[in-house]
Amino acid sequence: MGTGVTAASYLEQETHTIINQFKASMLKRSELDKYLNAADDATKIILLNLKRASELISSFKKVAVDRSSDAKQNFNIKKYIGAVILSLRPQLKKANHHIVVKCDDYIDLISYPGDFSHIITNLIINTLIHAYPSGIQGTITIDVSHQNDKLKLIYSDDGIGIPEKHLTKIFEPFFTTRRGHGGTGLGLNIIYNIVTQNLKGKILCTSQPNKGVTFTITIPTENGGTL
Repeated sequence: MGTGVTAASYLEQETHTIINQFKASMLKRSELDKYLNAADDATKIILLNLKRASELISSFKKVAVDRSSDAKQNFNIKKYIGAVILSLRPQLKKANHHIVVKCDDYIDLISYPGDFSHIITNLIINTLIHAYPSGIQGTITIDVSHQNDKLKLIYSDDGIGIPEKHLTKIFEPFFTTRRGHGGTGLGLNIIYNIVTQNLKGKILCTSQPNKGVTFTITIPTENGGTL
């Protein structure tokens, strides 16, 4: 929105200048042409930023409603992951990481979208807090597939990884290596409970120092959802 406000302020200033020149009979054709070009550019910037803001608000509303509902819904997993990522744009914009979503367009679920929102959100926030030193840009990959009545979601980043001694503890409540720096120790525990209890699935984490981390989530579609 900041860029849109700047463009609107610039357009307002230039418009006042043109009006004053016109009233004083001092408006030149070259100045009018310059103003019209600037107004066209500013209008495009304003419309683009308003569209982005509208998309962001829509994603916030959709994700918020889904999280507050316990009812099963029919939803497209690829589109829904996109909506969750869009709702996280303010946090992602600061880090400027690249997110790649690999998922067939046709995978529809009858399941609990709010649970999937919590899973994706907490995984991404966990990456933002733990995976990359300040100023380092990375790539997050979300790979979704469906085989043999099971939905498989593989989430990975190319960050600093998790020490082997911590791998057996990461799903425990309140376990964190970043207490006081944004870590609560609850994010991965929430994911674990959602996957294993709500969706009757399994979650596995593998990692090597400086080679990133991979979370593999497997959910039976006869329990967690129906294709």
